Amino acid sequence: MLSFSRKADYGLLFLTVLAGLETNRFASVRLIARQHKLPYTFMAKIANQLKEAGILESREGIGGGFRLKDVPDRIPLNLIVKTLDGPVAPVACMQDKDCACAGSCTHSGVIRKMSMVMEETMADYTLADLVGGKA
Repeated sequence: MLSFSRKADYGLLFLTVLAGLETNRFASVRLIARQHKLPYTFMAKIANQLKEAGILESREGIGGGFRLKDVPDRIPLNLIVKTLDGPVAPVACMQDKDCACAGSCTHSGVIRKMSMVMEETMADYTLADLVGGKA
């Protein structure tokens, strides 16, 4: 079954919470982790990874935390998932250039097409769509 990692799942949840806050408000990772019963250390790593990718910005001190660097409708889901999970690769050998079966694999074309469709679909949706429940 194709699925997002726990990191991407938690990251999407974290970004959805931030997107639902009033504009320009910073939010504490610790507080959001506690409210959603998620591991704080893991959430802090996710937040920092999203910051390094330019999706979030942070401020230290009282009233600090993280906030979105752009409006939710300008943050595509494929950017978020690629940041946290890397490229869409339903099977491990798609990322391995030295796969032993590369010359004789009969499913690589289909798997690559599935991966492209998933990537294109995620590019069609934004964080705002998650917040708004767009289907």
